[in-house]
Amino acid sequence: MRLIDAFEFIGKQRPTWMTARGSWKKPVCFNRSHALRLLGANTKVQKITKAHLAEMRSTLMSEKVTTSGKVRSVGGVNRIMSLTNTLMRELFDQEILTRLVHLKGMKENNQRKGWFRKEQIEEMCQRARDSGNEELAAAIMFAVYTGCRQSEMLNLMARDVDLHSDLMIFRDTKDGDDFETNILPVIKPLLVERLRVKRGTQKVFDFRNDDQLRDSFYKIRDEMGIDDTHVWHCLRHSTGTWLAEAGISINQIAMVLNHKQTSTTERYVKKTSIQRKTALESLL
Repeated sequence: MRLIDAFEFIGKQRPTWMTARGSWKKPVCFNRSHALRLLGANTKVQKITKAHLAEMRSTLMSEKVTTSGKVRSVGGVNRIMSLTNTLMRELFDQEILTRLVHLKGMKENNQRKGWFRKEQIEEMCQRARDSGNEELAAAIMFAVYTGCRQSEMLNLMARDVDLHSDLMIFRDTKDGDDFETNILPVIKPLLVERLRVKRGTQKVFDFRNDDQLRDSFYKIRDEMGIDDTHVWHCLRHSTGTWLAEAGISINQIAMVLNHKQTSTTERYVKKTSIQRKTALESLL
């Protein structure tokens, strides 16, 4: 079986990889393209060895991904390799491969556990407005006061927002399900404004793609002198951290972030001095 055919075969069995219409979801499509490029789309999966995977990983680590010459992070490489490892595992489980070929993930420094303080969020939004980028300000507010993933926000359609009941639905999430959540008063005005002119399947936010969103966000972040380990996904970390600081239970935070396992939530929630102080004061 060729590698490209193996992806199609396994992809149709995994709702987190492909949509019901048979198209590849964006993160999976991106990581799959690297595997096809570096291992060869027509390579027989039975011929792929651990050495081939190690060579693929080495290439991913050394490739320059920005004009300034920056290379991929360890976490970025791990996520790309994870898809290929999962593919090989699935093929082995289904006895298409007679031996399991995979690489263990490299140790990460957990730098993506960064989060933003509320005053930083306020300053980001103000700077975005001052520069005429109201859409970015709205997106930051929406992201941090829903805890949604970037893809969920960018794919949100007008028909999935119910302003009367203050509910909205994120369709076809990372876990392959639809997720209903509440609309807080702090973000309702920005949704009201957008839904005045949007209907049906029109997207609520007007970014062309995630690159446009991230580039504008990073520009504001850099102007504020915040280090580049604070990526867009850290807005989601911030939601979890703020909830933890407010004394919300890990199970409730998992509900807000749509995590199936609380172990995932624990990685998002930074244990802060506020939590420690509250815990100690309970002894008094």
